[in-house]
Amino acid sequence: MLSGLVRSPCPLCSGTRSRPETKIAGYQLEKCCDCGLVFMNPRCTAKHLEDIYTVRDEQALIELYRRIATP
Repeated sequence: MLSGLVRSPCPLCSGTRSRPETKIAGYQLEKCCDCGLVFMNPRCTAKHLEDIYTVRDEQALIELYRRIATP
């Protein structure tokens, strides 16, 4: 599992049963078996999001967005 990610229940119904749906840019999307919502799981921790959005180096940001946008 990637650093900064944690497994979580469905953000809509809190269901704990989900199945893999697809992967985008290395992130797994799962579909909730209870309500049908498709969501990222594992999800980013608050610290991981803070680290992503506080990057100030322009080249590092370009590289981050390239990795996210490239399937």
